[in-house]
Amino acid sequence: MKTTEVNKNLIGRRCECIFTGMMVTGVIEDIEENKYSVNVKVHFDKPQQWGDDLYTEDWA
Repeated sequence: MKTTEVNKNLIGRRCECIFTGMMVTGVIEDIEENKYSVNVKVHFDKPQQWGDDLYTEDWA
C-alpha cells in the first residue's frame, strides 16, 4: 500500500501485518504520519510473545 493511500478511514478495519517475522492479524487502531513514513497501530487478535514479553499491539 502506498503512503498516499493510508488515511483515517482505515481505523477499525482488519489487516494482516508482519510482527517478528510472522504474519499476524488484527485491527487498525491509529495512524501516525511523519516526514518519512506513515505507520499504523495494529491491535493483534491474539497476544504475540517475543522473548519474555507479550505484545497485544504494535506499530507497522
